[in-house]
Amino acid sequence: MNLRLYRGDDESDTDNAADQDAAPREVGDTRMAIFGPHSYYVFPSYGAEFRDMSGWEKWWRKKIRGGYRFWPSSLGGGILATPPKINGKHSSAYVFDASPGCGLKEVYGMVLGNQPGADLAERVNCAIPDRQPALAVWFGAPRVPDPTVKVTAEHADYLDDERYLLVVPKAKRKLPIKMMDQLPEWFAPFGVRVNWPPTEPPDVLRDEMQGWFDNPGRRMWTVRIKGGIPNAAWQIAVVYYVAEHWDTQVRGLDSVHFVANIEGKPHFRRNWTSNR
Repeated sequence: MNLRLYRGDDESDTDNAADQDAAPREVGDTRMAIFGPHSYYVFPSYGAEFRDMSGWEKWWRKKIRGGYRFWPSSLGGGILATPPKINGKHSSAYVFDASPGCGLKEVYGMVLGNQPGADLAERVNCAIPDRQPALAVWFGAPRVPDPTVKVTAEHADYLDDERYLLVVPKAKRKLPIKMMDQLPEWFAPFGVRVNWPPTEPPDVLRDEMQGWFDNPGRRMWTVRIKGGIPNAAWQIAVVYYVAEHWDTQVRGLDSVHFVANIEGKPHFRRNWTSNR
């Protein structure tokens, strides 16, 4: 795992520092914590502003009291963890002052969830790079991709400490999604290990998924993952980073769902089970 930790007057590279994002659990409780003490910001791989994050970090060291944690990726961008509020304001006010042209969006797909889902969604946001006007792009300015992949967290009662990615292609797509074999490499900088190869959803997950899809035989794949920070907010931030990068490289990817036994039982199924 690549992690840069800044504690106000002390900066170091350490994996152990990330354990502070893991909420304490009772003995025998295998549920994943819904979130820890931080909010997370996804800086995507696309966008010129995010190719070199050193300027951003220089700004954060000045402005984010209480420190921050940043997991960079060689693809560009990365995941930032900050206190939810800084000086009584939403932390985004300090995170994005370094580049006023950048916007902020919610994780696409994490709407219309239950109350725990709404609480989870508030902890994860994604930076939007500055987009040039269409005329400027026509004259040669770089076009910024606009990924449309949906990502959600879905609680599953039957799981203990297992975690799955449920990869869903567009409803009419017959061919496998390209570049799926790159998932282990894309997750690796965040300390997340991908069990390879992907498989059809196991029967026990199919049973859990009754009613999730209008067509229960719809083609999809599951990938088991391990590692990283054991709270659902951090996991969703990483999944969204990877899913958006993937969506800018290929066609036919509809959604990626993080499935685990999560504290509070967050879910967003009523938003995406219509198969539209």
